[in-house]
Amino acid sequence: MAPIYDESGRVHIFNSVIPNDGTWVEDSKIVHWVADQAEGPYTLLGDVFASDEAGYHNPQVSKVGDTYVLAFLLNRHRAIFDGAMDRKSAQSHLNANESNGQHASNPTFVATPDGSFRIYYKTMTKAAKKGQVLWEISMASSAKIEGPYAVYEQNPVLSYADHGIDWGIPKVGYQTNELYYGHELARSERPGILWKDGEPEYLFLACHDEDATAGYILKIDGWAGE
Repeated sequence: MAPIYDESGRVHIFNSVIPNDGTWVEDSKIVHWVADQAEGPYTLLGDVFASDEAGYHNPQVSKVGDTYVLAFLLNRHRAIFDGAMDRKSAQSHLNANESNGQHASNPTFVATPDGSFRIYYKTMTKAAKKGQVLWEISMASSAKIEGPYAVYEQNPVLSYADHGIDWGIPKVGYQTNELYYGHELARSERPGILWKDGEPEYLFLACHDEDATAGYILKIDGWAGE
């Protein structure tokens, strides 16, 4: 789920919607909701990206100056994941190819302090061990939001290695719908932070429970910058 405030203080959410009898690969679409406050109620404004020829999945929304940027996964039903696409040009910025294991998915857009722009995305390579696949993070950059984006020559930027950094034991970022609401345990994923005045205010989560449209939000209190 991808939440963001507009200039008037209203909250907009972009999220993927998949029919009960469909799949995220072929049938996912991106819809747009709006509310006067983060805790709702929300009004569905309609589809942002939807078609019979492609699946649109895992949106991420950002704001750079006066420009809103929506990055998402585009699947043209060819078992190829094309990453982020600009709505004005309707052209994908990152393509799946042999160098990234025919996989370029789950893009995250970032504006850097030096004024350039980056898209981090998931790729994969086949390990030396037969049949083993390593999921990795790669990066592409551009001097303009609309691209073109140049793939970093030393990709991947994050991968598996025997001599890698030991990050230690991670802290728990969020718990489960069962713990928060007493519902039957289901997978919660796709965390999206709603930022306000430079600090995280709410955490939005998708939830794979019996309600196909379900998601939930958590208020973030006591943020100490960690």
